[in-house]
Amino acid sequence: MALYAQRLGTPIHIGANADVLRHLHSKHQQMIPFENLWIRKGVDLSLSQEDLIEKLLLNNNGGFCYELNLLFRDLLAQMHFRTRLISGRVFSKKGLIGPAYDHMAMCVDLTGKKYLVDVGFGGFSATPVPMVLNAIHQDQGQFYRVRNWDEQFKVVEKSRDGIHFSPLYLFDCVPRTVEEFQPMFQFHQRSELSLFTQKTIVSKITSEGRITLTDSSLIITDARGKRIIRMDDTSTFSTLLGLHFGITLPQKQQMA
Repeated sequence: MALYAQRLGTPIHIGANADVLRHLHSKHQQMIPFENLWIRKGVDLSLSQEDLIEKLLLNNNGGFCYELNLLFRDLLAQMHFRTRLISGRVFSKKGLIGPAYDHMAMCVDLTGKKYLVDVGFGGFSATPVPMVLNAIHQDQGQFYRVRNWDEQFKVVEKSRDGIHFSPLYLFDCVPRTVEEFQPMFQFHQRSELSLFTQKTIVSKITSEGRITLTDSSLIITDARGKRIIRMDDTSTFSTLLGLHFGITLPQKQQMA
């Protein structure tokens, strides 16, 4: 927990309550970026606890859903939170639904209440979303809700105005093992059909909104609205990556 506390810049003590969960959920997304830099560089990633600690905590890098949520789950478990890994099926921009294990998230049971906990989905709420069907959860000017999709799945949705919602992903609360996620974890690293192999994204929450870096632009969303800064070369990308995210581009090498 000491390494995690250092990475998040906040004290961490054993004990499970809603305020602590909200605080750590927000700090995690502010301090540990969502990114696919290593995938784009062809580095083989690993879900072993040792490799996750080295990459995210010791080397101050980010990761994508499987890495971020799995390490956060381990932290919450040490703090005596009741957690379970769950499988998400992500909606594409065209409305197509991804396969099982397309996304890893968590369900946290706390004093009789359930929360959807997800620090590994770009554009998700900074705080856990209560699993109260059809209730509106407001966070940083965005609105979220969980509703039934069918007899098996629930869907988490997002809205800018609290009226018109778009689906993010389907999920159920069946506990899953790390091994069940391995095939899709490998798919998203290596397949030409995976979005993670096609374009670069680095993103994190800020105190006023979000900052995102892509292959071509830096996007800053805050109280003043959205600003897009275009880039011309890779040196600019590297400079902005270090300046805003504290990350140095990886070299192509084996992690596992």
